[in-house]
Amino acid sequence: SSTPKRSITFAAVTAEEQGRFGSRYFANHPTIELRNIVALINMDSLDITGMKSNLTVVGFGKSELENYLAKAAKRQSRELVAEQTPERGYYYRSDHFSLAKKGVPALSAGGGSIWLNEQQQKIGDAVKALVAKCYHQTCDEYNENWGWQGMIAELQVFFETGYLLANNEVWPNWHVGTEFKAARDAMLKE
Repeated sequence: SSTPKRSITFAAVTAEEQGRFGSRYFANHPTIELRNIVALINMDSLDITGMKSNLTVVGFGKSELENYLAKAAKRQSRELVAEQTPERGYYYRSDHFSLAKKGVPALSAGGGSIWLNEQQQKIGDAVKALVAKCYHQTCDEYNENWGWQGMIAELQVFFETGYLLANNEVWPNWHVGTEFKAARDAMLKE
């Protein structure tokens, strides 16, 4: 393997559910100029329920980053699908939003809507029951019975998406009409 053409930075932020304090701080005090950030891939919530045959994109249709994600997902014979409940505004509630609203193209994806097979669905049903009981409770912790195949597949897709972005000279942008495009266009002119 060769060294990527571009730098890759990982940021671990905190306090998302208390108002995205960590990501807002990073967006307002970046260690890298925002105009130099090619893209953001949010890995906030990996799918612990098991492997799906498709991949859900939160905020589907917002940016050109989906082209890279689609190439990576295709290697797993997965297609991208839009989130089923966009009216809930999930794109605007996670850490990537802090940089997106400043113009940095940000991708949020994970899970899917169709189980890979019956075995994965059984795992998913068990994990969902556990999550329903333990989410944000003291029992909400690591469990060896999570759907690891789904998590591993997502990490591979995110890695390959990042690798594609890190090994070219393209500056992906938001699609025309997207609320963040003007901010990105302005930063790219600097």
